[in-house]
Order: sequence, then structure tokens, then C-alpha cells
Amino acid sequence: MKADTFYKIRKYYLCLIVVYAILREIVPLNFLISSSFVSLGILLLGGLVALFDLFTEKNLLKTKNIAILVCFCVVCIISAFVNYRYGIIDNVKTLGILFVYFFVLYPYGATRNKELFEKDLVSVFKTYNVFLSIFIFFSLVMYVFNVGYIVDYLDAYSQGFSVEYARLWGLFSEANCAAVYALVGAATSVWLSSKTHKKGYKAYWIIIAILDVLFMILAISRTAKLVFAICVFWMVFVYLWFKLPNNNKVTRVISLIIIPIIATAGFYGFVKVSEYILPSCIQESLLVQQCQSLPVHP
Repeated sequence: MKADTFYKIRKYYLCLIVVYAILREIVPLNFLISSSFVSLGILLLGGLVALFDLFTEKNLLKTKNIAILVCFCVVCIISAFVNYRYGIIDNVKTLGILFVYFFVLYPYGATRNKELFEKDLVSVFKTYNVFLSIFIFFSLVMYVFNVGYIVDYLDAYSQGFSVEYARLWGLFSEANCAAVYALVGAATSVWLSSKTHKKGYKAYWIIIAILDVLFMILAISRTAKLVFAICVFWMVFVYLWFKLPNNNKVTRVISLIIIPIIATAGFYGFVKVSEYILPSCIQESLLVQQCQSLPVHP
């Protein structure tokens, strides 16, 4: 098997993983979470990809620090057998996920040529954002038109958009997970916009990023806000690390601490203010509609 063919297979498998991760969070497709058949199929495909690599390109053997990951997996396998009474199926699923991460995805980034790896990431992120944006869009439509519903088997008090909780679930079964997905979508959409010179594509990816940020804000997710704050701090820190001069070490250290904190506080404040303003807008709109629908007596 040629190297290009193998890398294409691994790229397509990665695209399949991100699509599966999105679809399993959609309410009508929520059965994918508990379906052992689907999970087993994904893991078997990952195992085939790893075996192809082992007998052809041998990237797994060339990957740095792979021995550490192997030892970690061995410990996890021992732990799974020791604690089999507490859920062997869930343990096997977790081990399968670790296998895919460690022996399929990690060697991919560690051994691939940087330029080609970036092209593959473009394809994967495009796939991720195209699928995610469809469900984000219709979820935002639910917010605009105040569409709410309840799904009995999810054991949740509300889905869609809840005026009572001023929170948006949309088509997703879990708001926190969906908000983090949206955050990843916003970040990767901005990155994709930087990789194209066509104005139309740039505008498209920026619009997708804005929709993702809107959903993240309306989901009122503390988990997403925490991830958002950590990402902002880290990105600003890394940027300054490479951009700040080394002439004055004291100034450099202070800047590396203070500026990321200020940037993080600013972005976090923007999210908090937006969380207060956006849900109240729909509530005021609904109140106006209810008042207008009331009968008028002469």
C-alpha cells in the first residue's frame, strides 16, 4: 500500500470520528451513544487502520514517546479486568477510545509531514464544521422562534429553548457538550478562514464562527466558559512568548502573566454580558407578542 493511500484512509477515518461525535449528540440520533454495535464498528475500523500502519508504514513504531502510551494502556487494561464487576462494557468502550486516540490519531500527527498534515487538518475541520453548523443553525432557529420540547428518555426537564431556564439546547441532547463543540467549531472556523485567500470562503467561515459563538453563549454552559477562558489565556500566552523581546526579562515575565489574564477577563466578561442580554431579548419579544394578542376592549 502506498503511503499516500494509507494517509488518505486515516484522514477519512478521522473525518468519520468527528462526524460520529457530532451525530451521537443529536436528539433523534441519541441511540448512537448506547449502541454497542456502532461503537464496536468504529473501534474495529480504528483497529484495521492501526494494523495497516503497523504492517506498511510502521509510523506507530517511529512515534516518539509511544512506549509511555503503551504502558498507560496496559495499566488501564489491568484496571478494567480487576474492576470488571463495575461495568465491563463501559470499560471496554473506554479502552477502545484510548486505543483510537493513542495508536491511530497520535501517530498521525507525530509522523506526518507538517505541510501535508495541515492540509489533512483542513479537510477534517471542514467536515466537522459543515456538519456541526447545520445543527447549530437549526438550534438557533429554535431560539428565535421559542421552540421547546421534552424528551422523556433523556430525563431532562427541557430541550430546544427554555424560556424558564433561559437556556438553549437546540437539537442537542446535552447543552454543555454542545457548547464545547461550538467553541471548537468557532476556533477551527477562524483558523480555516485564515487558510483561504478567497473572500467568499473567508466570509463563510467567519459567519460559521459567529453562529458557533452565539450558540455557546445561549447554552449558558459553565464548562464551555471554563474551556474558553483556558484557551484564550493559553493562546495569548503562547503568542506573547514568541513575540515579546528578551531584552528586559522582568518586563517580559510581567507581560506574560498580566496580559493573558486581562485578555481572558475581557473575553469572559463579554460572554457573561452576552448571556444576560441575549436570552432576555427573546423573553421581551415573547412578552410583547403576548400583550399584542390580548383582546382589546373599547
